[in-house]
Amino acid sequence: MPSNAWIVAADMGYGHGRAAQPLRHLSPSGEIINANNYPGIPKKDLAYWNNIREWYEVISRFRSVPIIGAAVFGLMDNFQKIKAYHPEVRDTAPTMQLRQTYRAIRRGLGRHLIETLNKNPFPLVSTFFSAAYIAEEQGYQGDIYLVACDSDVSRSWAPLKPQTSRINYCVPSEHVAGRLETYGVRPEMIHVTGFPLPVENVGLHREVVQRDLARRLKNLDPYGLHVDDYREFKKADNNHQPLTITYAVGGAGALAELGTTIISSLAGELRKNTLRLRLVAGVRSEVRDQFQRFCEGNGFKDLLGKNISIYYFENKKQYFQGFNELIRDTDILWTKPSELVFYAGFGLPIIMAPALGSQEDANQAWLLSTGAGVRQCDPECTHEWLIEWIESGVLAQTALNGYRHGNLEGVKNIGKLIAHK
Repeated sequence: MPSNAWIVAADMGYGHGRAAQPLRHLSPSGEIINANNYPGIPKKDLAYWNNIREWYEVISRFRSVPIIGAAVFGLMDNFQKIKAYHPEVRDTAPTMQLRQTYRAIRRGLGRHLIETLNKNPFPLVSTFFSAAYIAEEQGYQGDIYLVACDSDVSRSWAPLKPQTSRINYCVPSEHVAGRLETYGVRPEMIHVTGFPLPVENVGLHREVVQRDLARRLKNLDPYGLHVDDYREFKKADNNHQPLTITYAVGGAGALAELGTTIISSLAGELRKNTLRLRLVAGVRSEVRDQFQRFCEGNGFKDLLGKNISIYYFENKKQYFQGFNELIRDTDILWTKPSELVFYAGFGLPIIMAPALGSQEDANQAWLLSTGAGVRQCDPECTHEWLIEWIESGVLAQTALNGYRHGNLEGVKNIGKLIAHK
């Protein structure tokens, strides 16, 4: 495995950074380079990227506005739409968004970054497609790798001229490999590695993930109705804790209000100490404040720091590390179907909040197809359907499906690929 590689992401939402964090040990500094916000970035480049990021975050939150919000979000989502998959049909024509990106690159976007990295042209591993295109167009001298962050990808993930591109792809599944081929990417440039999941949650020989799953199954199947299905896991220790649900808000801060609805519905269980609820605001201080105000103003102040915990992080590096620690003793993850769908591989059942856009629709469909996730029912009735799922052991089966279908070797496979190129 190489001792050095540049790990490049983008400071936009959480997806690109979450995929990059587990690869940071390959970097000579142990740090990730954000192509849209790094020390010394030219002001012109920074302004370009800030406009895109701010526009995306505003539109994502604006979606909740009745009638007009959905219409405006739909227009934006159309740029990254994922079409129905037909392996025999080629869809090589670049989108308008892709052409605009290349025009910006040819006007100099990213040139400073590549000139800087060319002083030590280690393999460049990017989780952000635009950064890979910049590297190729601006003459990066080392090998270029692009890590796909979702269960399916739009045409934006293939370069302007995919047939002649030298970008190597690291993809989570055969489906994504086939999709890229329909966009014109040469098969020899596509490598099925799996999504790069954090190794601290896996262990050298899966001992960490198996120990966590054994403990989790004890809570998810309280009456032992499905014990014959998971006898291969070592018996969990006797340190009992209440069943723990983690509700994670996305990087744009959308769907924060769902967390307050969950609190209200599960009030009885939280007070009886049969459940713990973690609300992850990520790096959004306004989401943290929203959760705090709700609890203090609706009779839940006494539960804060006990069976209701709010997690806020000063920066994304702290968030990614802290989140990975949190989910080790989480029993159920409730979130929208983002790149977090791959965390089902830890044996972590995922309750999916409503998908926001074409990309999340695809992630939701994939997770449902594996049996590793379920759609949320009416959140105001969480105390009814969720408790029924727990008592019947349904979510224990969901956890097992995730573990058995998951690929936990992404980091190892990407490292091997780079080392042997």
